[in-house]
Amino acid sequence: MKSILTILLIAIYSVGNGQARPFKSYAAKTDKAIHVEFYKNIEFVGFTFFLGSLGPAFANDHGTLDNGMTRHEWHAYNYSLYDEYKSYRDNADLRAITAVLEVTEGSTLIRLVLQLNDFPNASAEGLEEKYYSPFATDGKNGLSVVTDFIGHLNNFYKAVNFDRYFQKHGKLYDHALGEIVRALPDNRLIPAMEKYYQQSFDRYTIMPSLTIPSGMAFGTGYTARGRTYVFNTFGPYARQQFADEKNINMGFENKEHLRELSTHEFGHSFSNPMVDEIPAGLVKETARLFAPIKEAMENQGYQNWKSCLYEHFVRASEVIIARNLGKQKEAEELKASYIGKRKFIYLEPIIESLEKYNQSQKSITFKMAVMEAMEKIKAIP
Repeated sequence: MKSILTILLIAIYSVGNGQARPFKSYAAKTDKAIHVEFYKNIEFVGFTFFLGSLGPAFANDHGTLDNGMTRHEWHAYNYSLYDEYKSYRDNADLRAITAVLEVTEGSTLIRLVLQLNDFPNASAEGLEEKYYSPFATDGKNGLSVVTDFIGHLNNFYKAVNFDRYFQKHGKLYDHALGEIVRALPDNRLIPAMEKYYQQSFDRYTIMPSLTIPSGMAFGTGYTARGRTYVFNTFGPYARQQFADEKNINMGFENKEHLRELSTHEFGHSFSNPMVDEIPAGLVKETARLFAPIKEAMENQGYQNWKSCLYEHFVRASEVIIARNLGKQKEAEELKASYIGKRKFIYLEPIIESLEKYNQSQKSITFKMAVMEAMEKIKAIP
């Protein structure tokens, strides 16, 4: 499922009533702080993805990753479920589900499943066109694909009796929610982001998941009744321990990482629309700069120059926001990691232009800073 393996961009969409409801949640005292919600539909889609695609792909891979763990250690919880349910790998409904998952972006999937009743009672009835049109293929229209997809998900949910999964693992979700709440960024983060970007949204929610594979993160959002809500969804990001009920760690309690992840994922909803206003000609003119970092970017899921630009601008802004929060050391470490390890080699000129905007917002807009940065990048030999 190559496309869902990417770190996906946040997009803002208008939606209808939205039928999905969280089954575990934490409500912040203000909408300028971060809310936390777990959704059953997201958990089930994550489960089917790992069982049908990622799990078998790496079942026999025991090599060591950059974080010092094997894939089986890094995805410990997912592989525990894989071992439990692997007898269903050849299920016809799972094969049909996996075929859709492997060609669909994660943000598109999340937008869809948040509009549905919980499986196995989901239906495409009443869906607005924007939710199913991205699923269109050469041979079938989007509504037909989504209707079949939902039917297979309903069937497979019943086949594996996934309600029993939630009953069995409820304590792990309670523990994971506690980890997230203890690690939430302080209430300065959202106001700092709104001040920096000179823009605001009505509600900020993170959607952690035990079944989305470790290290994945992506986002989406919607507007309903005149209010815009933004989300980011992610799997665990640390070693998990869940066999001993007295010593549970679901891999979420890292305050610094959660702050950086929130700044990044929410940042796309602010930053991407401005990057989208870069003239197409200028994007094309600078596309030659993708070649030196193409392999490194593709390994992280960024398949083209435009997605690479989204990432450069939001990561540059992360560094500046960290500075604004007084986290100078963390900001410099983040910048060094992005440039040195992740190969975002054009960050310096972008940070220079965005820092000028950061210091002079009365005379420079974020859009102006983006254009200035692009001119600097264009001059790179």
